[in-house]
Amino acid sequence: MKQAIGGAAAVIGIAWMLFVFSSPNPCDRIERGAAPVRITMDTARWAAKNWLSTEARIDMIRWSINADQATQRFIQHQFYGSEGRCVAPREVPAAAAAAETAASGAAQALPTPKLQSEPKESKRGS
Repeated sequence: MKQAIGGAAAVIGIAWMLFVFSSPNPCDRIERGAAPVRITMDTARWAAKNWLSTEARIDMIRWSINADQATQRFIQHQFYGSEGRCVAPREVPAAAAAAETAASGAAQALPTPKLQSEPKESKRGS
C-alpha cells in the first residue's frame, strides 16, 4: 500500500512538472506552477461551503487569491528574477472588494440598466 501511494505521488509529480514546463510562455509556466496551491484552496472552500458563513467564505476566497499570488510571485522570483511582468499586483480584486462590501451590509444600490422597450402592438382594431 505504501509503495502504491508513493508511486502514485511520483507519477502525479512528474505529470505536473511536464504540464508546467510544456508551455513555451513563461507567464503560463508561472500560472501552472501555482496550480497545486489553487487546487488545494478550491478543494478546502468546496469542502467547507456548508459549514461557513458568507463572511468566512469571502475570507477564504481572499486567502486563496493571496496564496495563489504569493506562490506565483515566489515561482517568478526563483526562476525568472524579480521582474514583475507576469504576476498580478498585490491588490484585492474589485470583485472581492465588492463582495466584502456587500457582506458587511454597506453596499450601495447599483443603478439598474434601462431597457429600451419596443412599442407594443395592440390587438384591438384588428
